[in-house]
Amino acid sequence: MTFLRGAITADKDTPQAVKQAICECFDQLKEKNKLDLKEIGCIIISCTKDIKSINPATLLRESDSQLNDVAFFCVEEHDFTDALNLCVRILLITEQKINNKTHIYLKGAKALRRDNQ
Repeated sequence: MTFLRGAITADKDTPQAVKQAICECFDQLKEKNKLDLKEIGCIIISCTKDIKSINPATLLRESDSQLNDVAFFCVEEHDFTDALNLCVRILLITEQKINNKTHIYLKGAKALRRDNQ
C-alpha cells in the first residue's frame, strides 16, 4: 500500500477554478508517480472552509471515468490562524508499489512543505 500527498491553492472559489486546481494536482500526482488508476483504493480530499462553490471530490471523480470505482471522501479542514486560503489537499491510497514517491505541492500550497521543493 502506498500513500501519496498533494496540495494546491485555487485562484478563486468558482467551480471552474476549483476544478482546474484539483485536476492539475491530481494529474501531476498521476504523472510523476506513474499511477495505475485501477490500483487506487481511495482518495481523501480536504479543502479549506472558503471553498463553498462545489465539492472538489465530485469534480475529480467526474474528470476521469477510470475513477468511477474509487472511494472518495471530502472533508473541510480545521480552520486556524494563518491557514492557507482556497487550499485543496489530496491523500491518495493505492495498492500500487511506488518506490520513489513524489508528493505534489503547487501554487500557494508549496508553503506547506518547504522540504519538498
